[in-house]
Amino acid sequence: MKKITPIVIAAILIVISCIFIAGCVTTPAATIDKENPAYSVTVKTSTAGFDTFPVGGIFELQFPDNSASTGYVWEVVEGKEILYKDFTAQSTVSQLGETLKRISLTGALDSQAVSLDGEEETALSTAVGDEAEQVAGASYPHYFWFQPGKAGDYKITLKYARPWEGGETCAVYSQTIHVVDSDDPIADGAQTSYIFDSFDINPPAGSTVKIIKEANPTTGYFWTVSGEGLTIEEDYKVDNPDLMGSPGQYEWYAAAANPGDYLLKAELKHAGSDEVLSVFEIPLKFV
Repeated sequence: MKKITPIVIAAILIVISCIFIAGCVTTPAATIDKENPAYSVTVKTSTAGFDTFPVGGIFELQFPDNSASTGYVWEVVEGKEILYKDFTAQSTVSQLGETLKRISLTGALDSQAVSLDGEEETALSTAVGDEAEQVAGASYPHYFWFQPGKAGDYKITLKYARPWEGGETCAVYSQTIHVVDSDDPIADGAQTSYIFDSFDINPPAGSTVKIIKEANPTTGYFWTVSGEGLTIEEDYKVDNPDLMGSPGQYEWYAAAANPGDYLLKAELKHAGSDEVLSVFEIPLKFV
């Protein structure tokens, strides 16, 4: 029988120590900074149905745009096959109204051009901004409306870049939306909107991102969020604390200690039930 030398024993101990240490090491949790988020995104979902992305519904992304002063523009890289329209607040309201696509109550897409009455045009003008009051070089919202015509998974990718100078890219946004058949199609407007307040949607690792969602848990419906690799903290603010049953908004703060792509997932459930009624996902990229 061969003897085990001290050198062999030392080597074995080193290997065991390395395995033990590797198994015990965990990624440190990121520190949440609620006062200084890198950016915030407000999620608005239709209350007319629980299917987050029904066939014929509109998924809207809204980003700030100051291309007039910086030369950077938002461009759809993937998802062009379901892109219905994109426009900025500098678009003429009357032109936009003439090309709006309506969705019939049967769920069929109606591409007939429509005219807006005075009340509708006023509402639309408020939504996209008054062109006459805009200042040259300022930042305005850029809207992207995606309208899938059939069920399935669709990848959407946008980049904020300068077309010249070798296509220098400032930010990238990418996600997959899951579209389902629905017996309750939503007419006239966006089913779900993600509204970003900053161009810097790829902040450094360790930064905090704020996600906002209107809700009213007193009705028995509540949202929960999760995200692998993310540190998440939740606040809930009531619109009117003195009014029983007053609605409010969730405020989730998410951060990651390391660079990479992460996915924050939110699920809507009813108290006492495990059934998921609606889902939305927010991709987060830290560099």
